[in-house]
Amino acid sequence: MKTTKSILSWITAVSAAIIIFSCSKVDLPKEDLSRSTISYSLAVDPVTKVSYEGGVYAFAAGDKIRVVGKVRTDIEGELEYNSTTMKWEGDLSYQTNLGAPEAETVLAATLVHAANANISTYANGIVGSATAANPLQYAVEHYGLFTAEFEFGTQSAISLTPGAAYLDVTATFTFDGGTPQMTEGTTYVDLKTPTGTVSGPTQLVQDGNNFKAQFLAVVRGGQAVDGLKITVCDREITFSSGTTLASKKYTVNRTIEFKPQLGDPFWSDGTYGRLQHPSGVSIVGIITFVNDDSTEGDALTEKSFGFGHALVMALKNSAEEVRWGPTDQRRTPAVSMPQDAIQAANLSGYSNTQTQYNANANITAVISAKEYQGGTNYNGTTTGWFLPAIGQWMYSISMRGFGGADPVEHWINGNHKNWLNEGGMTDLIYVKSGTTNENLLVTSLNNRLQVLANDFGCDYDGFGMTNPSNGHFSDNYWTSTEESAGKAYRMNFGSVETYNGLYWSTFKADARPKGSTYIWEAPFIMKVRPFLAF
Repeated sequence: MKTTKSILSWITAVSAAIIIFSCSKVDLPKEDLSRSTISYSLAVDPVTKVSYEGGVYAFAAGDKIRVVGKVRTDIEGELEYNSTTMKWEGDLSYQTNLGAPEAETVLAATLVHAANANISTYANGIVGSATAANPLQYAVEHYGLFTAEFEFGTQSAISLTPGAAYLDVTATFTFDGGTPQMTEGTTYVDLKTPTGTVSGPTQLVQDGNNFKAQFLAVVRGGQAVDGLKITVCDREITFSSGTTLASKKYTVNRTIEFKPQLGDPFWSDGTYGRLQHPSGVSIVGIITFVNDDSTEGDALTEKSFGFGHALVMALKNSAEEVRWGPTDQRRTPAVSMPQDAIQAANLSGYSNTQTQYNANANITAVISAKEYQGGTNYNGTTTGWFLPAIGQWMYSISMRGFGGADPVEHWINGNHKNWLNEGGMTDLIYVKSGTTNENLLVTSLNNRLQVLANDFGCDYDGFGMTNPSNGHFSDNYWTSTEESAGKAYRMNFGSVETYNGLYWSTFKADARPKGSTYIWEAPFIMKVRPFLAF
């Protein structure tokens, strides 16, 4: 019994000791974060000054350099230039418990403020539209601009030297057709490097029929040129590969033939492109096909009529619900193709429209397209608006145009055969495959239009399937291609079909009745979308 009580007493005593120990406060040593300062001065090199793109800069009173330790990162401070003593002077701060810097301690200096306007202006050019409060400091931190290293305690003179490669770039634009497509003003320049993109504004200056964009940019010295591109709006200037940019100034001059590109805006003064345009003009169309110097490219862009650069689709419809022609419209067609032919061969809507309009036949769809204004004043530089041929529609939506459908050689017909080889215009044509029940053709067309809306704030009529009611097929567009005295071809967007485990976007380009001469030929009421060529 005594033994049991002894054991219990021992356990109780040990437990109490553990509790007392665990509740006791243990004081751990605190890190000494107190700081001290030391006065410091550094001589300025009386001969070598800061070199920059505009020449040589002599230091001025008020200039400051930022000093930090290379290994001793606790060391920091700011020195100001004293024009009387010709020294950088100020205090360096350091962590007290680590001791004052020793003579061999390596410090690094960067220029953080310069009274010289040229350097400040250059720094602004470097950072472009950056929101940094101090562009010069931003340029130093991001591009290693104006740096030096030295040992603490040395009084030998230093000079800040640039650690970056300067790009002094002049881009001269010439234009397809010789017509300037912009005016003097501000545009944006992107410098694309392997490590990122820098954007900034630059001025466009007219030089005869050409325009020049001159701007400054900078990258870190020693950066490989591979992947270095300068983009003025959507036109690229690429540096030659295989070299490394040294820390010096590079003068770059490039001449760019400013040809139209798919998706470019077309303006109400008859010009095209994303560069600066005069006030009072607006975007009225989008480039849907660019002449690739092929036979069909020449035909699509109406080259035989003195144009031949590109094809443009209006942003808006000229009519929403019209018949192709009046009720009694049964006449010999201006252009007729057999029903089973591949109608992409019919490429000149301008020729069709001129013939039909001049025949004074009161063709509603043709008149709607040709007399469409859309705020335009072209001064003879374009065809003017016309009702497109079926082939102009088809090439515009294809991979070769702006629509993004699969290459035409991949299109299949309703019997799942190659449409080019075994198809006809009565087919439902499968043009783009995907894995979701989405009309990717319509989406791609609308996305192109939405880019212009996002970039320029312009309005447009989008494409999309609307269920027909009362004989109104609102996703159908009339063309100027006639199949017969009673029918003309349409471009229809809308349905999504399934085949071989995929969803296919489709269109139809078959002939439909122009009017209602016979009761069994119910008239189709469709939209009109004008095109032009230049």
